[in-house]
Amino acid sequence: MRHILQTILVCPIFVSAPAFGADVLSGRDAAYIDWGVKYCGGMSTDKEHAMVEQANARTREHFIQEYTKESNKLAAVASAPEKQERVCSDIKAWYGPLGNRIADLLRWKEPPLDARSKATTDNSAKRRGRRPSIQW
Repeated sequence: MRHILQTILVCPIFVSAPAFGADVLSGRDAAYIDWGVKYCGGMSTDKEHAMVEQANARTREHFIQEYTKESNKLAAVASAPEKQERVCSDIKAWYGPLGNRIADLLRWKEPPLDARSKATTDNSAKRRGRRPSIQW
């Protein structure tokens, strides 16, 4: 009888909780992601947009409170370049393609093709045509 009573009391908790292993986006996560987009050159993914909509549908007020609280904390980091670098690397590790919190919520912009080609070329690559012959 005791086992049945425990099962009845615990069962609603599991039914209302998200599936084990399912990623749940919090307001804190959303604040870090938005900060990463603004200061780290990130771009949010469709997965992130869908998770924000789900979180807003579940607990909108709590989500917004968490988001606002964490955004205010992160605002102080924006003025310190060394802290900003550290937070950017954390955000990439947490929410990037191989993220250890919630993977694939952010992607990073690739440098333009012109910028990449300029960085990899040297003076010898700029020369076109035949080499001038040296005649004595």
